[in-house]
Parts: sequence; C-alpha cells; structure tokens
Amino acid sequence: MDGPASRHKPKLNNGYEGENERRQARAQAWLHALRDEIHMNTKKEVEGRAGSTLRRDLAFR
Repeated sequence: MDGPASRHKPKLNNGYEGENERRQARAQAWLHALRDEIHMNTKKEVEGRAGSTLRRDLAFR
C-alpha cells in the first residue's frame, strides 16, 4: 500500500509509551528489594541459630 496511509502508524497506547518498560522496571526493583530482605532475614536467622548453638556448646563445657 502506497501513500500517506501506509506511513502513518496510529498510537496504540494513547500516550502510554514506555509504560510496559516502567512497569517492568518497577516490578524488577520490587523483586530485588524483596529478595534482599529475605536474604538478610535468612542470614540473621542462620547467624542467630549458629550463635545459640555456640552458646549451648560453651554452656556444656
């Protein structure tokens, strides 16, 4: 198809260009924050358990 009609591409998302990328980036950031929080909590939990085991071992000596 020739002419101006073939060159004109209608905006499909009415001014929301990049919205998917923004949503993706926001979801990614949220996911990373959640993962970091879980990692920190797990690390604290493991260190806490290791500490209590160590205290028990010292108490028995």
